Amino acid sequence: MKFIFSLLLLFVSRFSFAQTQIQFQEITLAEALQKSRTDHKPVFLECFESWCTHCNKMKEEVFTDSSVAAFYNSNFICIQQDLEKGNGPAMHLMFAVKAFPTFIFLDSINTTLYRMVGEFKAADLIEQGKNALNPEKQLPTLKNIFESDIT
Repeated sequence: MKFIFSLLLLFVSRFSFAQTQIQFQEITLAEALQKSRTDHKPVFLECFESWCTHCNKMKEEVFTDSSVAAFYNSNFICIQQDLEKGNGPAMHLMFAVKAFPTFIFLDSINTTLYRMVGEFKAADLIEQGKNALNPEKQLPTLKNIFESDIT
């Protein structure tokens, strides 16, 4: 009976923990883009390196904040990539990452909508996520405004 109780407690604690952090899906960028098309949500990509103290602080303190988790899990397909492993070096070049952590928001056809770099507090990360969802603050819109301004 103690064994069953222990398993139940372990399951409940893992389930509770899973609900209070950003759920980074273990899928490729291509799979995330496909899921973005299906779910009609942009992709939130965190580019990090395991040695990065700012990346680790975000992982431990910010991604585990329940308000951050609720916002990002409901609005984005969340993925992350260690840029030193697997497809990381190719993504490092593809997205021209120059500092860590780098956060990139993509639409379903791999267009960068919004991008930010550095360590954020929970409220600031939510605010940046809201900016990423606002078409008026997305890079394609800003680029069009910039290029159409001939004065």
